[in-house]
Amino acid sequence: AMSTQENYNKIQDEKSNINWTIVRVVEIGKDVEQFSTGSGWASFVAEFAKSETEILFGAFNAKADDGLGQPRSKIILVNWIGGRCPPKKRAASNMARQEIGTIFNNTCCSIDANDVDGLDIKDASKAILSKTAAHKPVFYEFGDQQVQVADL
Repeated sequence: AMSTQENYNKIQDEKSNINWTIVRVVEIGKDVEQFSTGSGWASFVAEFAKSETEILFGAFNAKADDGLGQPRSKIILVNWIGGRCPPKKRAASNMARQEIGTIFNNTCCSIDANDVDGLDIKDASKAILSKTAAHKPVFYEFGDQQVQVADL
């Protein structure tokens, strides 16, 4: 099985068939474990949707495309505390954030969510855009769908 770090590296590989990876907090003091990987925003959100009692951290590689053939990786970090997560587990999420920072080590922005309404693709695009310097791309490529910056 690939390690959490290997999967994170893989989502950044140009030739990769996956563009997201999710890790799970098991308990305080234990290393996070690999939860799932895949491609496309819809399947990414679906993993969180079925994880109401979990603490998950997801990394999604969206491509900022200026239409000139040089798309740039923009990695979105999702901090997920499921809406039905037990309090004891919630405490573990703060402990895990430090470890997450060393695994998902070059994210451009983060989203805190506890239900799938918090994972709207336009909101995710706005999160990237808010961290983008003057040069705005034309669209963000999520693998299964594109978001035009003009629509944000």
